[in-house]
Parts: sequence; C-alpha cells; structure tokens
Amino acid sequence: MGLLNCALEFDPKPTRIFIGVSGGLDSIVLLDLLAVAVKQGVYDADQCVVLHVNHHLQAQSNQWAEFVQSLAEKYSFAFECCHLEPADFEGENVEAKARDGRYAFFKTHLTQPDDFLLLAHHQQDQVETFFLNLQRGSGLAGLAAMPKMRRLGQGKVVRPLLDYSREVLQTYVETHQLKWLEDPSNQNLNLNRNFLRHEILPHLKKRWPHFEKNTGAAILRLQEARNILDDYLSADLLKLGNPVDLKVLKTLPASRYPLLLQQWIKQQSGKVLSEVQLMVIVNEVIAARADAHPVFEIPGLKIYRKKQQLILE
Repeated sequence: MGLLNCALEFDPKPTRIFIGVSGGLDSIVLLDLLAVAVKQGVYDADQCVVLHVNHHLQAQSNQWAEFVQSLAEKYSFAFECCHLEPADFEGENVEAKARDGRYAFFKTHLTQPDDFLLLAHHQQDQVETFFLNLQRGSGLAGLAAMPKMRRLGQGKVVRPLLDYSREVLQTYVETHQLKWLEDPSNQNLNLNRNFLRHEILPHLKKRWPHFEKNTGAAILRLQEARNILDDYLSADLLKLGNPVDLKVLKTLPASRYPLLLQQWIKQQSGKVLSEVQLMVIVNEVIAARADAHPVFEIPGLKIYRKKQQLILE
C-alpha cells in the first residue's frame, strides 16, 4: 500500500490542520505527506501549523526543536513549540506524564469543531498499544487501542498512518531522501514499549510474518464492537442525565455501572479511569450509606454524591 495513497482529505474539510512533529521518522513522513497535499491544492500552507513539544529530557532536546522548526519554515508552515520542565516528569511513569503534557498542549489549540490534529502513529505503534493494554488487564476500550479519529477539545485527533507498517515509512524516507532524528531513549529497554518493540514483537513477526497486519485487523473488530457498545451506553446516559440520577442508575444491572461510569467520565473530563478506580466509585461512593459523604478524587477530577445525584467536577 503506497503512502502517497494515504488519505489526507477529510469530510468535512478542516479549517485548520495542526500536526504533531517530534522529528522522528514517522512524524517526518506525515509532515512531508501534508506538504504534498498542499502542493496538490488540497490545503493552503497558511492552514497548517506544526506543533512540537520539547520535553527537555535529552541533551539534544533544543536541537530537535530547532530541526523541526527549520522543517516547518521549509514547508512555509507556522510553528509552535511547547516547553515542558523536567520537574513535570518526576516519578516512575515518565512516558505517561510526558504524554499527558503533550496532549494538554495539543488540546489548547483545538478550539473549533473543524480543527484537526494529525498524529503519526503507525501499525507497529497500534500493536504495541494493544499489548501494553493487554498486560494491564484492560477491557474492551483499552484493547481497541487507538482510533483513527477521536475528539480532543473542540476538534479532532486523526491518525492517517495506522494502516501502514514502519517498513513502508522507512522506504518512504529513503526514497524521498528525508532527514529525521532518532531519540536515544527508544533503545531504553526499561521502558515497557521499547521492551515490547525490541525484545518481544520481532520474535512474533519472525514466527508469523503477517502478525502486525493481522493484529491490526483484530483491533479494528474490537473497535467496531466498542462503537456498538458506546451507542448503547450513550442511550443509557441520556436517561441518567448529568449529574447522574442514582435512582435511575439503580434500575439498571449493576454489571453495567463501570461501563456507564467510564463513558460518563470520559465524556465530561476526557479522562479514562482504570477498572480498579471505577470499582472504587461503585463500591465506596455509589453504594455508601445514605448519610455518608463519600468522595473519589484524583488530580484534575472529583466525583462525589449529593443526595441522589452523582456529581463530577
């Protein structure tokens, strides 16, 4: 499947296109494909904005930002850089905190329904996400991995490269003689994604050459199932209202509570809670005594019961 057939045309047509560019191979490919679309008259250059996040986690971080800025100037695209401080990543899960920082930055730009953010996740990224969520014991939402399109802020996140292998992207940069940067942290096997990428998945691909493609097909089936489930949950949430009417909730099967809570919380805050967190809300907030005042709280999110309502702040 040739990358030049990669669809960067959308209906409705986006008003503004933001593109997340790290400087790595995949984002450089997507940036060049967007430039091709501009040359073909699909978009105007002044609609396109390159977004780069400088995490300041590597000695070369400033050079990477300069490299991405030079590419934006080459293509006549606007450029914006977000600087995150190393103190923001204190703790064990550096990957998750860095991701949260990036998406918070991206979200501030998506202020209109027709604002699109293009991200360069590809087939290997999708398979890695599936396995990472599998080992965490994720449910259907986690195993469905990354959708090609989802809401963020007032706009949409789009991943046009999810059907393409990294080998196809590698061929593209070589054919078009594109320069890209390699993050040395990609070789750090202490990071779970890198351990999967370098130690586990190559053995599976050696045994089953079409492993990534077939796993991607299975993920699509899971996404279809998730979409159907979401339709049913959304219908239930309309009945429950916001704040959630606990009298109405308790007319539904208790087995449905975690799924409804997950959908409600995601719609209201954009956050996805773990199964353990959801069960805490079910057992310690919803099921608490009538005279109790239970509160579930994590950074950026507070859920509590007031009379017969479940309230999210």
